[in-house]
Amino acid sequence: MKISEIMTKVDAGFFMPIENDSLERVIGDRDVVIREIVKGQYSQDTIGDILTGRMLYFPDDGDMEDTVERMQDEQVHLLVWS
Repeated sequence: MKISEIMTKVDAGFFMPIENDSLERVIGDRDVVIREIVKGQYSQDTIGDILTGRMLYFPDDGDMEDTVERMQDEQVHLLVWS
């Protein structure tokens, strides 16, 4: 079953697999659209192929302007925190 099918079945727009007891990579509905549909790789990709390649971390008490600037520099479109 493809990740897009799983996300549709559970009505989720965001998937966060835990690896080695930590959040290391994520996949959002934007990733599915770009990698599976637009690029035509739907039938070939595994979940691992679609997950983000790397994660950036920002301190909870960090300055918002610094965070926004870094997100722009790194072309980050989604910020997750817990």
